[in-house]
Amino acid sequence: MTAYTPILNIPQVASNQTSKEVTINTGIAILEAAANDFIELDASAGNVVLTTDQYTKYFMLRVQGHTVSRNLDTPALAGTFTGKRFFIVSNEGTASVVVRPSGSSSGTITVAASKIVILQNDGTTLRAVSSGVGDLTDLSDVDVTTVAPTNGQVLQFNSTTGKWDAGDFSSATFTGLTDTPSSYTSKDLWAVRVNAAGTALEFYQIVISDITDFPTFDITVAGNLLRVKEDASGLEWVTPVEASAPALVDLTDVDDSTPPADGQTVIWNAGTSEWVFEDVENGGGPVTITYTFSTTTTDSDPGNGNLRLDSTTQNAAMKIRADLLDVNGASWSSVIDTFDDSTSTLKGYIRLTSRKDSTKFLLFSVSSVDSSSGYRNISVTNIASSATSPFSNGDILNLSFERTGDKGATGDGINWTGNWSSATTYNIGDGVFDTTAGSSFICILGHTNHEPPNATYWNMMAEAGAAGSNGTNGTNGANGGAITIAYTFDNGTSNADPGAGKLRLNNATENAATAIYMDVVDSGSVDWTSVLDTLDASTSTVKGQIRIYKASDTTKWLVFNVTARTTHTSYREFTVTEIGSSASSPFSNGDAIIFAFTRNGDKGITSLAFTGLTDAPSSYSGAGGQVVRVNLATNAVEFKDLFPAFAVSISGKPGASQNINIPILEGIKLPSSLTGSVFIIGTNPTSTMTFTLYQVTSGTATSIGTVAFSTSGSPTVTFSSTITFASGDLLRISAPGSQDATGADISLGFKGSRT
Repeated sequence: MTAYTPILNIPQVASNQTSKEVTINTGIAILEAAANDFIELDASAGNVVLTTDQYTKYFMLRVQGHTVSRNLDTPALAGTFTGKRFFIVSNEGTASVVVRPSGSSSGTITVAASKIVILQNDGTTLRAVSSGVGDLTDLSDVDVTTVAPTNGQVLQFNSTTGKWDAGDFSSATFTGLTDTPSSYTSKDLWAVRVNAAGTALEFYQIVISDITDFPTFDITVAGNLLRVKEDASGLEWVTPVEASAPALVDLTDVDDSTPPADGQTVIWNAGTSEWVFEDVENGGGPVTITYTFSTTTTDSDPGNGNLRLDSTTQNAAMKIRADLLDVNGASWSSVIDTFDDSTSTLKGYIRLTSRKDSTKFLLFSVSSVDSSSGYRNISVTNIASSATSPFSNGDILNLSFERTGDKGATGDGINWTGNWSSATTYNIGDGVFDTTAGSSFICILGHTNHEPPNATYWNMMAEAGAAGSNGTNGTNGANGGAITIAYTFDNGTSNADPGAGKLRLNNATENAATAIYMDVVDSGSVDWTSVLDTLDASTSTVKGQIRIYKASDTTKWLVFNVTARTTHTSYREFTVTEIGSSASSPFSNGDAIIFAFTRNGDKGITSLAFTGLTDAPSSYSGAGGQVVRVNLATNAVEFKDLFPAFAVSISGKPGASQNINIPILEGIKLPSSLTGSVFIIGTNPTSTMTFTLYQVTSGTATSIGTVAFSTSGSPTVTFSSTITFASGDLLRISAPGSQDATGADISLGFKGSRT
């Protein structure tokens, strides 16, 4: 009785068998076919159950003709047959093929239409050695079938399903955030506050009735003034002083030697012990906190209302140690803890200024805030100062903080390089701080050693403010933006130059205006041409916001969106849309006004492509037929050829002129010198054994090279050029014409690339 091998069912030679070569040759033929041959299986009529011969004698199973899903069952296990083997399933139909081990519904593998998958069967369970991935949608964690993608969408991770699915990519808005109100409707001039639950933000309208210490008002208090009670217990109404009362300038401690000018305020001068008339100094950023400076540098709570640095050389400090209470006992912990909320690396800027002498300052960039008990360590880097150590122990300081915006999508932004240097080569988009001018600039033309404010190479981003007068700060003025220009309001409406230092609107009803006409020179005779000509530089539809307010009464204001700029001789026209106002026409002819501008960021990314990702190839050029894989550095993906490889083994000594044919299933190229291929002989030959390689096309064999084994077993390859095989060709390996006495057990492994 014939015995068979348990995997490929190859007949075994019996010890007493005659004509053993018949069994041996049959086994070799089965082994050759099982490693290289294919069979076409018609699944048009139904599921396919493989016979043992079909399963063991063919390496590729080509399932064809089906338009609905079919099962492909491996043969049942019987006797010594274990069903274990590697094989390929090529799904050439239009629906999936479910490969089942011996017809079992467990341990199956589904092969998608038009895919080729290498499988391994251990007898009970199938494993896919290659997944047959050909498209992005073949990835197991990508779902574009539940919701089909539309033009311009991107893949976004869905934590509910654990998959990537299609979704819109758009820039966020305040009302689009998950923890903010969803609409601005009917909420004009309302404030924003944290809700009572402490879980989100809400709009809130502040009304006088909400102020617990506000006195009752009715007809009886008409014309009265509101003041703080003498015992500081609340507010009260008082009858205004009659005109016969003395004037402010009549008071003995008021210096009226210089008459007051429009918009000035009264400030105490400790040097003369008198109140003097001074220009109003604008406050710092949106957040200004008053502290007493301490020269101590230890890392501990500096005490209520105190602030210290970590270095006695103040402009070398890397930490600001700020108490959570200001000099008046007000708690600022919730505000300070937001100083590092920006997603940008640089969280914002802190300016420390002497209340007594505003020319003394330190300017820092902020990188983080810790959570020390009772105080905060704010990590900073100094970028400018009025002196090495401008402050003394006990000085009263203003800490002003201005937050930077969150990090946006990658684009053409400002590359901040620090202080300007004559040795640095600057490129367009580089930002610098010029210590001479005290202002920040952005490069508009590449160069070396052209110091700002040279207008050929630089545009100003933020101008240094003029030094204020000595003395304690007066009442805080309105907060300005990066660009703030003083003008005189002109009530004309014609599209013409309003005159030096003047600004007008195109409508007598001021909040109905759609255009602003402003001279290029401000009320102080400063020329702003180069700045005004950048106000429409943003690539966004809305270029920025303009706020116009009265210099002496900041409650009178207009706010517009800017969409375009028109250049005229000596003046500029800006196309605007009103978005808010204190009144329909808050200004009178001749009013001193402030023009403040805040620029919008450039338009962000609206769609993404695989080649646009930072860790993906930048182009598909030359990558036809290649696959995507993780690179060897494991820090990105790359396109790479999927090299096909095939091998043949000759057990024992090959016969004289024995031919071995390897069918080519799809187009491949074998490189010159057969680079990457491996040739091994088990038993070294008595004399050199030379195998001749042929390309067989349509029955015609053409010699393409040789592989020769020396008596030491070393292979020598002669293969002078790259050879391209088409699907259906054969690679023929022809043994030497005379059988060598000893050379045996030869393995030939070929590695090529797809065409």
